[in-house]
Amino acid sequence: MTRRIRRGLSAWGWLAMVSQLVAVQCTAVALAAPKAKAPDSRGRATAVALNYCRAAFHRIRKYQSKRVLLEEQQKILNNLDLNGIDDEEVIRLYSAVLDEIGDIQIAEREQKFFKDQFRRTLNRRLTLSVFLAAGQVATGQFVSAVRTGVNSWWDYRDLGLRRDLDVWKVERQRIMALVDKSSAFLDTFWKLAKKRNIPDRWLVRGDDLDRLEEAVRESDPAVRLRILRRMERFMECYPPYWYHVARTQQALGQLMAASATYDRLVDLGAGHFRKDDMLAAALANQAIIQEYLQEPEAAETALEALQFSTGVWEANLMCAYVLMRHGRMDEAEDAILRNLDVGLEEEQSLLALLSLYLRTDNAAKLTARLADPETVRRIPIPFLLQCVGKIGLDRLPGPVRRHLADSLYAYPDLHFGPDDLVIVASPAWQLQNARISLQVNSGHYATARGTWNSDGWQFRFLGIMDLGSDLKPQWHLLTNATVLIHYPDLPVVRVQLERGGAASLSTPVPPQRSAWGPVPIRPIVRSRSQHVLRLTRVSMGQIDLSLVPETPTATDSPADSAMPSLDDAETSVLDRSINADPTHATDKIERPASLSGTVWPAAEEPMQRSTPTGDDFETVPIRKRGPTKARDLDAPPPPPIDEP
Repeated sequence: MTRRIRRGLSAWGWLAMVSQLVAVQCTAVALAAPKAKAPDSRGRATAVALNYCRAAFHRIRKYQSKRVLLEEQQKILNNLDLNGIDDEEVIRLYSAVLDEIGDIQIAEREQKFFKDQFRRTLNRRLTLSVFLAAGQVATGQFVSAVRTGVNSWWDYRDLGLRRDLDVWKVERQRIMALVDKSSAFLDTFWKLAKKRNIPDRWLVRGDDLDRLEEAVRESDPAVRLRILRRMERFMECYPPYWYHVARTQQALGQLMAASATYDRLVDLGAGHFRKDDMLAAALANQAIIQEYLQEPEAAETALEALQFSTGVWEANLMCAYVLMRHGRMDEAEDAILRNLDVGLEEEQSLLALLSLYLRTDNAAKLTARLADPETVRRIPIPFLLQCVGKIGLDRLPGPVRRHLADSLYAYPDLHFGPDDLVIVASPAWQLQNARISLQVNSGHYATARGTWNSDGWQFRFLGIMDLGSDLKPQWHLLTNATVLIHYPDLPVVRVQLERGGAASLSTPVPPQRSAWGPVPIRPIVRSRSQHVLRLTRVSMGQIDLSLVPETPTATDSPADSAMPSLDDAETSVLDRSINADPTHATDKIERPASLSGTVWPAAEEPMQRSTPTGDDFETVPIRKRGPTKARDLDAPPPPPIDEP
């Protein structure tokens, strides 16, 4: 028994000794084998450059439109940071992509040339054959006409074959050049991968780019993020992939994860382009996230974003907002002026600049901007009223008053039964976001039918009051109205309308014209235009702005503000049409210099006509015209007359 135990222990000893020898030999072999080099930062940068080059070549092959070619040439190929490329092979690849763009453009022109040449040759042959046959028939050469006969497609098929052959030569050259470039891409990728120890998963392929494009088109952010996560293995060194991941995380509210992804994107993609719009937008988004999370480095992130590019207008405005929140007003103003100086999204940028001036109480710059009528027309009325409150009524520029006065008016629409009141407002009032109501003669009307056209908004309040008919209107029943506009998160805007308000407004009734020139408006039409309710005062919160001049102008008179009856209106129209032009009082009215030599005959003595005005009669001079000669449109109109 003891001997058997000793034999077993000796066997186990031999096995242990053999295992130790094998382990020592394996260790020696492992130590003797060379270690594989880990990829360094230069290898990662080379992989990013190769992926950008692959993506540009793939997009050019897939979408051979002029827009895509121009985008790839300007945004990628002509925007490279040459200091960030360490390998000559990468430059050769980018040169090959530029050559491909040139080959595509040349091939398109060659194909167009051959097709145009075929069309011209065919038309020339058809024209000659038709003229030849027609000439033979016209001259009686029927035998020659029979021999000439009629051509068909088979007579011109040689032209079509020649055209197809020329086009195929162009296509063949393009295909061969494309195959050569694809082979060069594969060879360069393999050499650089070996040289820089780049893992294969770092290099994207064409199908990876197609799947990324499909994933970005997914409308559901949650589904899009899951699809993008599954693609991470083969998109590790492609910066646009991380940009789309971060934007999707931001859309889902995963702000911390989105900020970390933006950091990874900047570390991976910086240094490849001279102006990188993608990194500028990424850092602008990160800055707004940091501002929301109240992180102190938000302002520095915004300044860093502005260094990457100057042509992303959304990034400029977002960075300006972050800088304004941190009290860096000069940098914020410069960021906004990047858009305005070159005409990038002028309306949004102008509002951002005026908001900056409002926040900083910079009334001087605000007044200078509002002194431009074109600038005032671009500003929404609610925001313009806030600017008015900051500037003050005593320093308010004239274009602001005129713009407000011309922006809204009302007129009655007469018909059988209770009449309507129509409110007409310019698009600057932005009434699509507001609720509008009306106060007339102690009555409140809260419902209106709103319509939109190219000129602005029209709100019709039905059945306000009975103003009579066209033959006998009762204008004195409607002298003023108040429009209440309720905007979200703003005080109620009260707009006061009065008959014969701001004089800067033009009448909403367009003047009629004929071959003789302007036609005097009919009394009923003029009577309506005189009773349009115009904007005289607007108030919002503590802002109360009057648009009526304090001193009457030369055109204002008590007679104009009176309410004439229909007969008085007709009498005044006739009187003005006769006596307004001093040439009507002369014996002869000469024609313009263009028709000199023709003289109008002298007018006869005026007749007298009694025109009823209430209970009395008023004598109005009426002039009769003598026989006239034919005249053109430049001649002055003859004095108006009334038919007996």
